Amino acid sequence: LLVGAKWGGWFGGSSSSGSGSDSGGEEAEGGSATALLDEARSLMETREWDEAVSKIREARKLDKTAEGLEEMLEKATKEADNALAVKDANDAVVDGKRDEAIKLLSGIADDSVYFEEASLKLKALKEGGDVAVAVADATKVAAADTSGGGSSGSDDEEDTSGGEASED
Repeated sequence: LLVGAKWGGWFGGSSSSGSGSDSGGEEAEGGSATALLDEARSLMETREWDEAVSKIREARKLDKTAEGLEEMLEKATKEADNALAVKDANDAVVDGKRDEAIKLLSGIADDSVYFEEASLKLKALKEGGDVAVAVADATKVAAADTSGGGSSGSDDEEDTSGGEASED
């Protein structure tokens, strides 16, 4: 899972080798700041953004200087917003509001875990294609991303998205 690997690299993994960032063993009911951030990383890998944000905020109460804390909070918060944008775009399509869906999907940045899904949907919406097919394709992409294997799907399907969303 590439995104999960990035989180480990971006946020320093789960090592606590006596760096002194944990303030003398302070622990809340939920555990140490390091343990809470480890939980948050796991939640982020499974796209449980709201729960991850909650764990990160708990960790911040224990140790405001924990390595990568603010970056994790920013990432989880943005992805929670992106998840909502994708859901709202899907609802807009169902309601026949294609322009609203395009606007929502266009706002998803290329560093988001939802970018490829949004790109496929945008392409279908802008080309007047079958949105249901784009949604099905995007669902396959999302499932591959969360299962950790992009190659577990059918290898004989060709990806024609080019990996970029056009931003007209």
